[in-house]
Amino acid sequence: MSDNVNNPLDDDEHVGGLLKSLISTSNLQAIWQSVAKRLQAMEKNMRRFQQTLHDLPQQYVQRQEFVDRVETHHAKFLNDHEELLKQHEEVIQELTGPKQDAHGSQKKKVPAFLTQEQLEHQFLSKLDSVEKLAQDLGVEILHQMETSQPSSSTIWTSLKQMLNS
Repeated sequence: MSDNVNNPLDDDEHVGGLLKSLISTSNLQAIWQSVAKRLQAMEKNMRRFQQTLHDLPQQYVQRQEFVDRVETHHAKFLNDHEELLKQHEEVIQELTGPKQDAHGSQKKKVPAFLTQEQLEHQFLSKLDSVEKLAQDLGVEILHQMETSQPSSSTIWTSLKQMLNS
């Protein structure tokens, strides 16, 4: 027994007290608080990311919807507008530029007896009709866009602003 007195690890009560004094509960609590904070932050971020994924279809135009609406449906309107521009250019060419006939001589399409004011009046009246057709096309495109897409989309909003200006 004299050996037990000299060796403190042989006494169970003494070893238990020694181990308790070595373990600091304040450090364990600080570590668990840190882990709990990190876990809460990760859960918060996970909820935010899940909400973002849930909101994506409502906030952005999906690729297939874009192809269906813009690239196929509006292509007709864009082609009509391009036709109007070509007609406008042809009218300008007819009213302003000389044409060459089969012999290489230049002839004007506009009769020579018209005055400058009459030519300008004809040109302006044709120009007004072409501009009216272009405006009507813009109104039609705007109407189609308003009836087919929610107003929260930033792409549609910027296109509407361009057409209204």
